[in-house]
Amino acid sequence: MSTKQEYCRNHSDREAVGVCAGCGAPICQHCISKQRSGKFLCFDCALDSSLDDFSELNKKQRELGEQKRSEVARSQKKKEKKKEKRAFRIFLTVCLVFIALEGGVLLVDYYLQQKDESSFISSHEMELRYNRDVSVNDLHVIGTAIEMYQLHNNGELPKDLNSLMTEYVQKLPTDPITGSEYAYVIEGGGYRIESPNPELYGLRYLVNRSGRVYHEEIK
Repeated sequence: MSTKQEYCRNHSDREAVGVCAGCGAPICQHCISKQRSGKFLCFDCALDSSLDDFSELNKKQRELGEQKRSEVARSQKKKEKKKEKRAFRIFLTVCLVFIALEGGVLLVDYYLQQKDESSFISSHEMELRYNRDVSVNDLHVIGTAIEMYQLHNNGELPKDLNSLMTEYVQKLPTDPITGSEYAYVIEGGGYRIESPNPELYGLRYLVNRSGRVYHEEIK
C-alpha cells in the first residue's frame, strides 16, 4: 500500500518534509523557520511564537520592575520613618535641655533671694554661662529645623535660614547677647551653623556641624 506524497504549501513543486506544528500546513525544508522539541514551524507560526515569547519575557520584566520599585518604596519609607524619629528625638532633647536650663537659673535665683547671700559663682559668670547655654540651644533648634526641611525635601539642604521660616520655625533665633544672626554655610554635603560672637562666651568657636555642636574654650 502506497501513501500519497504531500507537497509544500508555498512551493507546489517541492516535496514536504513535515507539517507545521502551529497551523498543520505541509512545508518543505526551505520553509522551515524554526524547530522546537523536534517539531517544525512555518514562518508565520514561528513569528507568532517569537512574539508570544517576547510578550512573556516583557511581562516577567514588568513584574520584576514592579517588585523592585515596591522594594525601593518600602526601603525609602523606612528611611523616612527613621529620619522622622531622629528629628523628633533631637527636638525633644533640645526642649528638655532648655527646660532644665531655665529651671536651673530660676532655682539659683530663688536660692540667692531666700538666703540673701552671695553666690560662689559671680553674677557675671552665671549670666555668661546662661547665655552660652542659650546659644547652644539655638544651634540645636536651627539644626533640628534643617533636619525637618531635609526630610520633606528629599535630603536637600535649605539655601539659607530664611527658607526655614513659618513651616519649620516661627522665628529664627539670634545671638542672646548681641542679637546678631547665626552664620549658615553649606559645605561638603553637610552644613555649618556658627555663633557670630563666640568670644563673648569665652570660646574660640561655637558651631553646629551637621547636627553636632562643637566648641573650644579660650584658655
